[in-house]
Amino acid sequence: MTMENSKVVEVCPVSVSKGNAVSSLVDMSAYGVIMMVGDDTTDETMFAVAPDDAWTIKIGMGQTAARYRLTEPAALHRLLECLIAESQASRLMDADAGVL
Repeated sequence: MTMENSKVVEVCPVSVSKGNAVSSLVDMSAYGVIMMVGDDTTDETMFAVAPDDAWTIKIGMGQTAARYRLTEPAALHRLLECLIAESQASRLMDADAGVL
């Protein structure tokens, strides 16, 4: 299989892909949240096999199987900062309420 974009040419056996690697990891354990982020066509096999409740995010333009899209890497940084802040606030509220 050959996948191309403006920055990379990936040549690998058909049985090797990010989708296959992700499938194995997702099947190995139960996760509270799964987020998969990519910016080129080599990430599409990963998006295609993501569980229905996973956050799949394409950075930039182009067709995608991802459920969400961000215009640039800086937007991902802002999203992650918001998620971290929300998580920290939630922990503080739980601590104030005596929840461990």
